Amino acid sequence: MIPANTCPEGKFGDKCQLTCHCFNGDKVCDATGCSDSLCRQGYRNAPDCQTALVDKTLQTINTTDDGNIEIFLHKKYQSTVKVSYEETGIGDCDDISANVSSITFDSNFVVLNTSLWRHYTITVEIMSPYNLHYVESVLTAEMVPTGKIKDVRIISLSANHVTIEWDNLPCAERGGVLIRYEIVIQSHDIAAAHSTLKTKYQFLVIPDLKPFTKYVPDAPLLSDIITKERGATVTWKRSKHPNGILTLYMIRASTDIGWGNFSDSMTTMTKESIPGPALNLLAHYHNECIALSWDPPEKPNGIIISYKLITKELFSYTRINQEPLQSSLTLGNITSYRHCKLLPATLYGIEIAASTSIGTGKAGVTGSYWTEIKTPPAPLHPILTGFTDTLIEVILRPSAIFTGPISWYDIRVHKMDNIEKCTEDVNDYKTVKQPPGTLVAKLTPMYLDAPINFKVGDSKIYGGVVNPPLSNNSCYQIFYILYSSLNNVTKFNFSSTKGATKSIVPTPPLGLAAILIPVFILLIVIVAILLFFLYRKYRWCKPSPKEIFTIKTEDYVLPENTNDLEKHWTSIRSLNERRHLVIHDDLPNGKHHSSLYKNGDIVNLEREESDKKSQFLSFREEYDALNNYYAETSPDISNFKEACKKENTCLNRFPQKLPYDRNRVILTPDTCSNNTYINASYICDKTARQYKYIAAQSPFNKETVCDFWRLIYQHKVKIVVMLTKHVEENVLKCSKYFPQLTGEYFRLEIFNMEIITVQTYADYSITTINVGVGNEIVQEVCIFEFFSWPESITSRNAVPLLEMHQKISRVFTENTSPILVHCGTGINRTGTFIIIDILLEEYRQKRSINLFNVIKNIRKSMNFTLRPYAYFLFVYDAVFEMYQDRYDFNVTYENINPQYLEQFLQIQFDNLCRFIPKIDDDQFIAGRLQINKSKNRFLAILPPENFRPILRSAKGAYINAVFLDGCSRKNHYILTQTPMKETLGDFWQLIYEYNVRTIVMMDNNIKNDTCVSYWKMSTGGSTLWSTEHFDVEIGNRIVDYDSILEQFQLKVTKPGKESVRKIRLYRYQNWKGPNFIPVCRDYILYLIQHVAEWQSTNNHKPIVVHCKDGATNSGLFCVADVLIEKRKCDNFFDVYHTVKHIKRRRPEIIQDMKQYRFCYSLLELYARFVTTKNNKDQKNQDKNVQNNIHKQNTSIS
Repeated sequence: MIPANTCPEGKFGDKCQLTCHCFNGDKVCDATGCSDSLCRQGYRNAPDCQTALVDKTLQTINTTDDGNIEIFLHKKYQSTVKVSYEETGIGDCDDISANVSSITFDSNFVVLNTSLWRHYTITVEIMSPYNLHYVESVLTAEMVPTGKIKDVRIISLSANHVTIEWDNLPCAERGGVLIRYEIVIQSHDIAAAHSTLKTKYQFLVIPDLKPFTKYVPDAPLLSDIITKERGATVTWKRSKHPNGILTLYMIRASTDIGWGNFSDSMTTMTKESIPGPALNLLAHYHNECIALSWDPPEKPNGIIISYKLITKELFSYTRINQEPLQSSLTLGNITSYRHCKLLPATLYGIEIAASTSIGTGKAGVTGSYWTEIKTPPAPLHPILTGFTDTLIEVILRPSAIFTGPISWYDIRVHKMDNIEKCTEDVNDYKTVKQPPGTLVAKLTPMYLDAPINFKVGDSKIYGGVVNPPLSNNSCYQIFYILYSSLNNVTKFNFSSTKGATKSIVPTPPLGLAAILIPVFILLIVIVAILLFFLYRKYRWCKPSPKEIFTIKTEDYVLPENTNDLEKHWTSIRSLNERRHLVIHDDLPNGKHHSSLYKNGDIVNLEREESDKKSQFLSFREEYDALNNYYAETSPDISNFKEACKKENTCLNRFPQKLPYDRNRVILTPDTCSNNTYINASYICDKTARQYKYIAAQSPFNKETVCDFWRLIYQHKVKIVVMLTKHVEENVLKCSKYFPQLTGEYFRLEIFNMEIITVQTYADYSITTINVGVGNEIVQEVCIFEFFSWPESITSRNAVPLLEMHQKISRVFTENTSPILVHCGTGINRTGTFIIIDILLEEYRQKRSINLFNVIKNIRKSMNFTLRPYAYFLFVYDAVFEMYQDRYDFNVTYENINPQYLEQFLQIQFDNLCRFIPKIDDDQFIAGRLQINKSKNRFLAILPPENFRPILRSAKGAYINAVFLDGCSRKNHYILTQTPMKETLGDFWQLIYEYNVRTIVMMDNNIKNDTCVSYWKMSTGGSTLWSTEHFDVEIGNRIVDYDSILEQFQLKVTKPGKESVRKIRLYRYQNWKGPNFIPVCRDYILYLIQHVAEWQSTNNHKPIVVHCKDGATNSGLFCVADVLIEKRKCDNFFDVYHTVKHIKRRRPEIIQDMKQYRFCYSLLELYARFVTTKNNKDQKNQDKNVQNNIHKQNTSIS
């Protein structure tokens, strides 16, 4: 249309051919123009109104909920209107072409009969001379979907979820824009409630489903049968899973208007999964069998095809000084089993885990159960040594049994009826249940730890039993009975004197003497009895000075090279002088050790010049003077009144080792016991703390165990130091007073205990326990259990004990309660540990110590402290070790002056070589035998007798190999030389006998005249290679890191044996020529990581590490592995003493300064690696959090 301002006056239209007109009803229509509001904007009050536009003629176009279209015209309009409409599309789908419909009307309102959710093109045409029309597109209202979702597909399926997707509804069936889908999920069980999930996508992950399997249908449970005239009514309960768990699901779509129809219901079944834990383990033992029963898992997650029974020896009176065994047995789908052929008198940990075809689940039920003890062997016969008119003297010899514990001994005396047969052999009563006679003594195993002369009839009391005098001129048989009691089962065996014995006194002459003598004897007996009871009351618990100070030094193994130890301490002229260490020599150019540190924290210790003309006191003289002083000031018996009371004697393991009244620990009566006595003493360390320690004997029966926990709970003890094994040399040293397994719950009288954590190291363990009474506040207790210190053996290696002491010190800084220290007697090892702790603090503050005064003060609080000379030397050695180059790795690298770093490492390495104790020549006897010399590649590198593995080979028991301790396990490594032709069979025998699953080869190559390959393939290309006694099948070969690291899977079979051993061989090839260190540090870390991952499932089995000499390269790997593991476990670790501890067994390890420097640089590299990894993990964790938030928002929408 041509704009009006371009047409001649009074004209308008496309070609200006029309005459201007105004709308009907316009009040003004003259030369000034039209004024109606229907005129186009800008032409009002102008000569031309031009035209009435349809958008001004149309008032509104509406769509209704039922799909119709309503058209409203302007009321002023009075002409005929023609409306045409055409369906051009369905919703948001593709356009379509449909018939055109039209309607003519002359009113201002019309309704078009259209359909829902359709696109229409509407043309409004005004029937007037102006030929006006208007076109508009309209979408009618939505409706609910009319179709059903079809073609639902499963695109992912697992045990606990299923992912489904589906096609959209056809356009004609959608009814609107689909905004969400609803999926209804319902179990096949009609009674189960259904769940609903919604999504806006055409797929959905359905989570939290039950793992499905076609279970064998449970048998219906018959409830009732009612018989009738012509039949019977049977009532039963349907089985829990008649044919598996089926899941029904239906899907429907929704627009804004509402939901459409559900799809047809569909079914799927999830896959099987690992089953849940088995439940309710019960056990009954009889002899060497344990009858077990349990319930199936609450969530079987599939068909239970078998159960796995894992049995582990926790403690055994039968298997002595051997590695505890662990066995695994696969059972069928049964819920009870009688486990036999177990060791008697053994505590077994038992776990039950269920299995489906997918795998084995976690052990859901665990427990610890004893097998029954066996009847012990008869003790050795009492040996008759003499008799008087009222006494018979015999020698009683201790027993060593392997059928259970020795609980006590009984002595019974049987008086014979016929004195004429006294010298003849008599019935040994083997068929009776209890030996005849009168009980005259009850003796503890500790009382009989060595042969003793026992007087039957000495009128003394033994174990609460009176030993009355015998009748003269009578015939007796003495029975020696051994009792073994465990877990409420008691068994015994006995022996007796061979033939009866008689007590005879000459018959006095008749007459007056016959009257006076009996009266006189009666008076003597009365006086003796009175004296005896007085003596028993006041003197029985006081040992004689001879007994106290006759110290059997030969019973204790002295530390090696004791003379060398004394050289490292300054000499003293009197007992009041103090000793300090003489270790550090001055550095070159006048620099002292203190210049190594930025702040000069290390005190300058100058070597004290010895005055050769003066008389110095040696360690032995200082020790003798200490005991002479104590013998002269022996405590009076009145200091032990409470311990000597009759009701408390059974609470003392040894009658001589008692707590003083002045500093004994007093218990508060409670619901557990009214007793206030315990064999424990407060010990003062002469610092600001009044009492830092409580020294106690170990609990040895149920009553003392209860009192032990009362002490811990009432005195709020947070740290317990246990310095003994439960059993040493077949003697019970300490009853088990706390649970052993993480998460295990234990109840003792009023105390509830639960293991929180257990950290196990090679020589000690740290067990954290929560203990409480009823609903009271739970108290956390840390038990430091040191198990590498037998009482009769004292090594000069104090490093493991000091390592544990460091951890105790870090815990104690946050604690205000005393430290409870105990061992078997509560004296020797307990006192030694307390004295070491006091001296370490004293040396830290004063840089010198006075051991004589410390022991003298301690003995005022604790009798018999530090009696053996070996312990006396061990104290000096512990202080020496603690302050000999002990630096935390992390602190060292933070404070070291870089210019002195190399010098610092050189000094440490020099001291490392200087202070390694020399191994005695008698430790290399086997290696130097003529028959074994050919088995040593280097005669200068031999294994010590105490630490070498023993073979059961027909060719001999010797192999040049040595055990080394790991961070968390003793004898974790077996270090050996690369096999020679003569030792190839011994090498595989070593692998087989010690159940090795990991071999680390630290040789660059084995192309040497003395080396042979033990894993190569045969020349024919076969993967099976045989030695004289073993078949080795070589599996997959993996090459990592540019051929630096090779891994081989070996399967080793011994002819005649069905079992196959899968062994992983790691071959490290990053050495160049004669270098002592590998070319790159990174690859050592990779090797350690690979070995740790593989060994994680074989951690109780040793690792064989070998190189040409069995020390240089392989020793470096072991040291590096231990240091890395310590870095993972502890914030504090000491490189110097870790290396020194390892070198004690093979001094040829780390003999070069380059290797020692390599250890530090490897740790520095690992520290950077950990820092980088932690930063990456933190970033990934932040990213995962963001993704999870996004997923949650998506799920919510």
